[in-house]
Amino acid sequence: MSHGRGVVQSSAGPAPGDRFNVDANIQVGDVDVSATNPVPIEEAGDTLSSTPTISAAAIYADGDCLGGEITFANAARAVGGGGVITDFNIIDDDQEDARIEIWLFNQTFTSDGDNAPWDPSDADLENCLGVLSTALGTYYDSASQGVCTAQVTKRYDCVGTSLFAQLVVRGTPTYTATTDVTTKLGIVQD
Repeated sequence: MSHGRGVVQSSAGPAPGDRFNVDANIQVGDVDVSATNPVPIEEAGDTLSSTPTISAAAIYADGDCLGGEITFANAARAVGGGGVITDFNIIDDDQEDARIEIWLFNQTFTSDGDNAPWDPSDADLENCLGVLSTALGTYYDSASQGVCTAQVTKRYDCVGTSLFAQLVVRGTPTYTATTDVTTKLGIVQD
């Protein structure tokens, strides 16, 4: 052992009370972090998508169900979990640009069925988490399709791990194909 400046040093390793000056560098891919090798930032969130089967060539009435119950699987990491919906998109392959509502539920419910008036039971309505509407966003059109996008902040908690929804149309659109409408939810899970 040697003594120097009041610090005991040993070839067997540091002794209690020894002082160390540690100059550690963070590395990504075995290279020190720098302006050319920054710490990666992982974006949180996921996108859940569902395309209900709708009626082709049928005229929907204001307040009709657009398809039946749709499921957004894996909305929660664990049973009873939840998160926040940050945005949504309605993709309209027929460019009807109809006002559409997304009625969200924390568990399965009884849909009235495609092209039927939306009239949920009192018991099902108790599990409704809220309603998102394309009125909150803007439709953007290409030559033959439309996309409505909206930023929202809507908290949800699931009974299981899935969210459930009913699309309800406001207006009287007539779609060409049974897969003309797709709903995408941007979420951040707890």
